[in-house]
Amino acid sequence: MPRMPWIAALCAALLLSLPASGTAVKKLTEAELISAAKLIGHVECVSTSPEWCAEGRRIFTRVRFSVRSMLKGDPELRDIEVLLPGGERDGMSYAIHGMPRFEPGEEVVLFLTAEHPKSGICLPVGLGQGLYRIRRQAGKEPEALRDTRDLLLVEERAEQRGERGDKQTR
Repeated sequence: MPRMPWIAALCAALLLSLPASGTAVKKLTEAELISAAKLIGHVECVSTSPEWCAEGRRIFTRVRFSVRSMLKGDPELRDIEVLLPGGERDGMSYAIHGMPRFEPGEEVVLFLTAEHPKSGICLPVGLGQGLYRIRRQAGKEPEALRDTRDLLLVEERAEQRGERGDKQTR
């Protein structure tokens, strides 16, 4: 029976073309999250509203939050509105793995970037890393939990930080 190397090549090509189920981002320490955030707030999601971008090519979700307390940023802020890439509208879906999604009534601690100079959009710092969901259970202290299941958190190597390792040179 003749060998068919093209079958192996075809299988490999099909496997490599499968969509990714996660987004690779630099793993951030708590200090890096705090430093990178322009705003940090204990907030409650009031509403979510998917909408098309001006060109009609992508879907964004407008999310409104009621501020319970500001931990960094304007302490007088009472409402926060963000426009996040992704969402579902008119039978279409646009997803960015690792971009958090919110439900009205959900309580979170949110770390937001500064607004982008052109688009005006601010995002959770490090995507899902910049979000702690508050879980409350009767008789227990509330817990703040990060949901990074759609993220591949990558550790920065010492060489990338410009540090010298203990390697000997020849």
